[in-house]
Amino acid sequence: MTLAQIENVNCPYCNKENEIRVYYTVNADADPDLRRKILDDSLNTFICRECLFEFELNFDFLYHDMKNKFILYFSTDQKVIDEQISKYENYENDPIKITEPMNYFRKLVGVTNWEDLKETIKENERLSGLMEFEKKHLKNLFDKNSIEFYNYVSRKKSLRRHSDLRYFIDTLIEQSGLATLI
Repeated sequence: MTLAQIENVNCPYCNKENEIRVYYTVNADADPDLRRKILDDSLNTFICRECLFEFELNFDFLYHDMKNKFILYFSTDQKVIDEQISKYENYENDPIKITEPMNYFRKLVGVTNWEDLKETIKENERLSGLMEFEKKHLKNLFDKNSIEFYNYVSRKKSLRRHSDLRYFIDTLIEQSGLATLI
């Protein structure tokens, strides 16, 4: 579900008040046009109705791609991202129970830079196409040598920026007790 609200923002050039739609949740499956607007920078670019001044307005929002099983939180404030990550990691306390196909919800990925957000979306979509192959590869690597596995996933940061893969990796590490050994 996509959540948005109309808010009033003053133009930084002429100070005229403008009504703008601010998104708090973007669901890429329900609203694929919003994904396109992120990638072409039109979601956070606004034009003043009075003086036509164009300006960028970064607002915090959740980006959810159900088909590709990843969830991102964009904010320019790392503290806000850390709070959101903690909230999602402790989702067991929420009255809405997460089912097995939704475990990726527990691994929210935070992004503080707009260009990084766009790159993370594209990289996660690419990884999603290889998901089963990547999971088999990681499981085989883990079964052969858990320390080598740990070093590999530590070096390859893109694997930990995809919610479903991050959940898979963290589950392997937790179930094996590997975290206590390192």
